[in-house]
Amino acid sequence: ERTNAKAGNLNDGLRISRGELIAVFDADVIPQANFLDATIGLLMDPEVGLVQTPQHCINADPVMRNLAMERWMLPDEESFYRWIEPVRDGWGAVVCAGTSFVVRRQALASVGGFAEEALSEDFVTGIALREQGWRLIYLQQKLSAGLAAERMLDFVRQRQRWAHGTLQSLQLPHGPLRARHLSWGTRLAYLEGVLHWINNLPRLLLMLMPLSIGLLGVVPINISATAILELLLPLWGTVLLSIGWLNRGSRAALLSELTGWVMTVPLVSTLVLRPNGFRVTPKHLPQHRGGWAWTLALPLGILSVLNAANVIGILRHWGSPDRLSSDGWSLGLIWGGLNLLGTLVALRACWDPAQHDPTPWFAIRTTGVISETGGEPVTCRISAISETGAELELEPDREPALSDSASLCWDGQATGLPIRPMARQGSRISVTWHVPSPAQRDVLERWLYQRQGCWIDRQPPTEWRALLALLKRALLGAPAPAPLQRSLVPIASGTEILSERDK
Repeated sequence: ERTNAKAGNLNDGLRISRGELIAVFDADVIPQANFLDATIGLLMDPEVGLVQTPQHCINADPVMRNLAMERWMLPDEESFYRWIEPVRDGWGAVVCAGTSFVVRRQALASVGGFAEEALSEDFVTGIALREQGWRLIYLQQKLSAGLAAERMLDFVRQRQRWAHGTLQSLQLPHGPLRARHLSWGTRLAYLEGVLHWINNLPRLLLMLMPLSIGLLGVVPINISATAILELLLPLWGTVLLSIGWLNRGSRAALLSELTGWVMTVPLVSTLVLRPNGFRVTPKHLPQHRGGWAWTLALPLGILSVLNAANVIGILRHWGSPDRLSSDGWSLGLIWGGLNLLGTLVALRACWDPAQHDPTPWFAIRTTGVISETGGEPVTCRISAISETGAELELEPDREPALSDSASLCWDGQATGLPIRPMARQGSRISVTWHVPSPAQRDVLERWLYQRQGCWIDRQPPTEWRALLALLKRALLGAPAPAPLQRSLVPIASGTEILSERDK
């Protein structure tokens, strides 16, 4: 009947199934072959009602892709699953994330199934389970992967739904405020999830405050140069230097704020206005033309114009005797300049380039072998791979002709996949799989998505270099994804997985 959105579908599934344990995955999520082996043992404890594992995206989110920053930025969900969820686990407040978890049927029955009155059925159902005394366990292993939203507007709408659903939980009987039998630590940990979205209000305030200096001649913060040097800079420096250590390398100090710049105004509107109900996020759809996400770009464009006028106003009246202390104006110039730069970069991220083939591609460094009938095998380096093809780096003096009989194998596989060239650039070549058999495609997809340990935990790169790369992308633009210039997310090769096991 398509009622009650995702929660209704899940409860229908409960009614027509009989298993003691229920594994839940979103439609775009692929579990690894060992998912149940890794999770079910934790449910041997009769007090454990649910085991949650991380979500991982096999494609770059729109902020990363639109700015061609896949090498330099981490997905915004990394800090939640690598930092916040483990801390929540220690407080007995694990958040059910709606996918990639195993739950006991008996536990769901004790709370009447998935919460259909909640837009964030996963968050509220998890609290209801805790209210009934069930333990929720977080297993920090990437055992599945799905698709991130591909257009900026869809990406932001998804976050708006999450924000609205979390805020809605405050009014529900099983929300973090009204749920019974929760310790103060557990309740506070769940309320932190609400504060995460409310934090967009002070972020918006920090985006608007410096405008009063250049546009109105009013310094919003009375601060001296001594206070800036002795209090503000040491505090800011300490935060920047310690953030990577505190969050276990799951986010950068400054680059991670870029997503917040794009989403602040829409998320604040979610706090004030009541958005529409559950809306499925479109995924894996080709985009034959690039375009602006105008509902996001318009407020950022207005903020950019205001910030530019603010900076010009500060410079025009610099040192004027009828103004307040020059220390506040100096801070305003830096503050306003950084805000202008942030809004311009965020505005650039709102341009979605054309994407004719939405198939995710992965960056990889592994050795391959090209074989042709009657010819000698040629060794190559595989730098990118997907369901549709691969990109190879050949030795300049050994470039095969690549006839229709050519095939490629890697990681010690005995059987190669037939290949056909698509594009060349010097010693680099892009190939497509040429009519692989069902058995060959099955082997390929299992290798891409279901190998144990294939999804890696990346560390943020050196941030000053990443910031330079960001400025270059924002000023010069980024090429649309195409052969030999694709949007790539790293994946572990078989040799990397083996070396990690040896350690």
